[in-house]
Amino acid sequence: MTIQSGYPALLNRLGQAQSRVTLLAADAVQSLAAFSGPQWGLFRNGQPVLCPDSILAQEVRRLWQVCQAPVEQGGFQSCNKVALPLEIRLRMTKGGSAAERAAFLAALDALAADTVTCDVAAPDGTYAGMTFTRTGLCRGGGGGAGLLTVEAELAEVRVQGQGSGLVHVAVAASASPLGLGLRLPGLSQAAGSLLSLVT
Repeated sequence: MTIQSGYPALLNRLGQAQSRVTLLAADAVQSLAAFSGPQWGLFRNGQPVLCPDSILAQEVRRLWQVCQAPVEQGGFQSCNKVALPLEIRLRMTKGGSAAERAAFLAALDALAADTVTCDVAAPDGTYAGMTFTRTGLCRGGGGGAGLLTVEAELAEVRVQGQGSGLVHVAVAASASPLGLGLRLPGLSQAAGSLLSLVT
């Protein structure tokens, strides 16, 4: 198909209009995301478990410990570097009615007493497998009695395997009948039964 002279190139302009619509739609999505703000909070299985009004501060601490052992002539030798569990400190606020503040504190107490872990979401990433190690409550003159400021410290829980937590120790066949785990050599059967009666 040839375009005659004097007529505008409509097909070219149609492609330009489509690309402009695509760019405008992408800009609209970015603009809406800018108004929604970053995602903060404490989640378990994708559901929020604690809903503060705002998170004032977040402090993430990563610690590594270098093990040192004494050697001859009073010296020390560094032999390993161990990564300790991650620690997070949050400062949160909660306002609203007295019932909302009471529900927030009850949820915080339940989370702190629970052994199940939660995820801490921040704009720079999500820290999974965290559990509460300390909580604190502050009411000040600046915020009034109706504004709670809560500090919470969380530590990483590292799960290694799926054990039950119980350790079963097998009793050796050569163990003494005394129940002390001792085997007394040269002791006759009669003396052994006599000792078992005494103990």
